[in-house]
Amino acid sequence: MRRIQRTGLHTLIAGSAIALVAGVSGPALAGAPSSHPGPAGLLPAIRHSTIQPNDNPGGEGQNILNSAQQFAAVRTAPGTTVSANAFAAAAAAGNRLPQVSGNWQEVTTQVYNQDAVNYRDPFWSNSSGGNGLVSGRMTALAVDQGAIYAAAAAGGIWKSTDSGGHWTPVFDPQNDLSMGALAVNPADHSIWAGTGEPNTSQDSYGGDGVFRSADGGKTWQLVGNALSNYLIYRLTFDGHGNVYAATSQGLLKRSALDLKADWTTVLKPDPNPANSPYRTSFITDVQVKPGTNGQDVIAALGWRGGTLPTDTQFNGFYESTDGGNTFTEVT
Repeated sequence: MRRIQRTGLHTLIAGSAIALVAGVSGPALAGAPSSHPGPAGLLPAIRHSTIQPNDNPGGEGQNILNSAQQFAAVRTAPGTTVSANAFAAAAAAGNRLPQVSGNWQEVTTQVYNQDAVNYRDPFWSNSSGGNGLVSGRMTALAVDQGAIYAAAAAGGIWKSTDSGGHWTPVFDPQNDLSMGALAVNPADHSIWAGTGEPNTSQDSYGGDGVFRSADGGKTWQLVGNALSNYLIYRLTFDGHGNVYAATSQGLLKRSALDLKADWTTVLKPDPNPANSPYRTSFITDVQVKPGTNGQDVIAALGWRGGTLPTDTQFNGFYESTDGGNTFTEVT
């Protein structure tokens, strides 16, 4: 199912999310497995059940309660609640973000409504839930030569050539439509797309690698080796023939010129011998400092903790001053 979402204040939302992560509290889910095949290591089953001794385990009411608990659990894992102070901290962080003046004009004026008008249920239907005003989430945007590319969380890539008035899907023939990152190589205007949605969600899915289009999205080719089940947060070009991929399994690098070259892991500080879903070196961003000839590279490693303090011991910023060959933790 393709999903398109109009979003605003993207930076504000991102800033709020950073503040909220620190406010998640509560014990980890007891009895959870040591690893999980999901893309973000989420545990969809909740262990702190509120089932009462006299409840009928197979009753309809209990099934609804169990479903509601599971739905809520993945949004606070590994804790059970979110501190009210975290919301205040998020709002304060958002208010400190710089503002840019300008005017916005709506260009997507077509009628759309995701509400299932023929389905009404007191618990799970979309009735009156506001779903007529949303239809999914977007994970990346890129602009090149008058074209706008939008990557949908589980809906492939869409292209607009009229400033967002109309959109055409350009990635549908591929076998994985879960998207994480988009970037344009300024050297040749090729479009690079990283699959695997990098969001904490019960319906986020892993990808199978990075794809490149040299004809404005008409055709796509896998570049390098397939990255099965990776989540890709960012694709960044260094301006000197290389490209970096910030992923859920470390920072990767390859040539942007030799399309047959494989990806090489250049930063993955957490060895994670126990295969924990939390300690997998989630590199969530990478940037190359301008004016350094591609030598100064900064990467952010950060992920929520699990059951042990060591789950976050490698979180921080890492810097390379030799073009990504070696990195040193700076925080």
